[in-house]
Amino acid sequence: MGSRLNHAIEFIKEFKVVGMHSIEYLVATLE
Repeated sequence: MGSRLNHAIEFIKEFKVVGMHSIEYLVATLE
């Protein structure tokens, strides 16, 4: 059970990083 929670946390962390990069990319293309 704990490992499943850890996998979810790692997935959320990666998703946040990807989301931040895509937002920066969109801002860069709009400027």
